[in-house]
Amino acid sequence: MCAGCLLCMKTMRKIMFGWCLLCALGMKAQGVLINYDLDTAVYQIAKPLKVWTAFLKTKDDSLGARYWNREEVKTYGPKSYFLLRHELDFGMDNFLQLLGYATVKVLKVKKNGDYYKITSLMEFKPEADKANVQYIFHVYLKEEDGQLKLYNAQAINNQLYMAKQVIGTIVYRYPKTHTFDQELATKQSAFITAFSSNFGITPDTMHYYFADSSEDLQKIKGLDFFIGNNGEEYPSGRADAKNQTVYSFGMGEYYPHELIHLVLHKKYQHMHPWFDEGVATCFGMSRGKSLDWHLQKTTAYLDAHPEVNLNNLLDYTSIDAITDYRYVLGGFLINYAYEKGGYALVIKLLESGSSDDQFYQALKNQLGLDRQKLNTFIRTELKKRYSQKQ
Repeated sequence: MCAGCLLCMKTMRKIMFGWCLLCALGMKAQGVLINYDLDTAVYQIAKPLKVWTAFLKTKDDSLGARYWNREEVKTYGPKSYFLLRHELDFGMDNFLQLLGYATVKVLKVKKNGDYYKITSLMEFKPEADKANVQYIFHVYLKEEDGQLKLYNAQAINNQLYMAKQVIGTIVYRYPKTHTFDQELATKQSAFITAFSSNFGITPDTMHYYFADSSEDLQKIKGLDFFIGNNGEEYPSGRADAKNQTVYSFGMGEYYPHELIHLVLHKKYQHMHPWFDEGVATCFGMSRGKSLDWHLQKTTAYLDAHPEVNLNNLLDYTSIDAITDYRYVLGGFLINYAYEKGGYALVIKLLESGSSDDQFYQALKNQLGLDRQKLNTFIRTELKKRYSQKQ
């Protein structure tokens, strides 16, 4: 299947998902609400409120760009400048249209130096007795050429609360309260340089945001509440390949997993997700644990669950909140390829295509692994390597 067909399929899935979401929401726009205590006659906040509400009511990213500051529109593009969309966009191309089917409640407007800081809550229509709040977030406004313009909170927080260190191609950004570990940051920079060279890639400048906890990291982005951030917390991160940015928490200056994604996506943009995550886990850990740690755990899990049929490998997702099949068994397959043929064979897997059929075909063509024998092969190899370590 050609790359163009795959792109069309992915686009159609996004459209269908977005359409199903809007149908589930009743196709009814909810609008913008201003909290009752925001008295514009008393607090002199009419101008920033007017700009913010006018932006939301455009319901179109391209039209909304005129309310945003020039630098961020230039940096992120005329439709992706509002970084909130990277946290929750449901696959829709038009984020402001999505917000039009939600209720945005403006809770607070505060003057903060040269800026106005606006706090809002975004929610969908409640279901039965359950609330449907997605996030509580901040944006800023500041004058640009005599007009108030909107800014992402992250841009302002960089100035107010974040420190910066540049080592090699990595720009480290972290809370000013954190004591920077120069040795660990240098180790990561050296690793990325060597890793990139092994894959024939010259890395671009990468922005690496990190904090101690997910809440601290979300605050950097301007989020006081983000849906799904529940339960026990484990080190994690997210890579924004388009903007060459990583967001990470719980591992400080050294968490190369997400940086590996940035490096690989510069050259291999059509790799299968299992190979993408597999390389990142094999060489750069996952959830702060090594591939060996995850494989030992997976070996015990598979021994206890003979019903798991790895011939249908791609049907499986997570073992638990820490270990994901795609990461751990993707990492196992990448490590197996590396043992057989070094980086050259790993690169062949990355170049094999992004469809599931191409994934299974690559295992057969490059590694000699027939799909109908995967369950036996993987279980046998894991027992041989990890059963004695348990």
